[in-house]
Amino acid sequence: MCYAISPCKLTDTNSLDTHSVLESIIQKHAVSSTSTAFSGKGHTLGGNPAAPDVVDDVKQTLDKASAGFTQIDPQLQVFLGLIGLYLLFWYFG
Repeated sequence: MCYAISPCKLTDTNSLDTHSVLESIIQKHAVSSTSTAFSGKGHTLGGNPAAPDVVDDVKQTLDKASAGFTQIDPQLQVFLGLIGLYLLFWYFG
């Protein structure tokens, strides 16, 4: 009987401790690195700086748009939603 991890090195599995075998295999394959995970400067492949983060601008715009919609009567919201769905189905149909 052999382990599937390294079948050619483990021949007598009854005399080996599973924990020590797995630990030695992990240590053998562990890679020590002296550099950081990523040390990029934010440039694209073309060399130009990366685009600024626009999440806050988009969030503010969506908040302004949804603020006007939430102030409408709930029945009118449902009606406008149904009209929007009808137009969407009409366009794709």
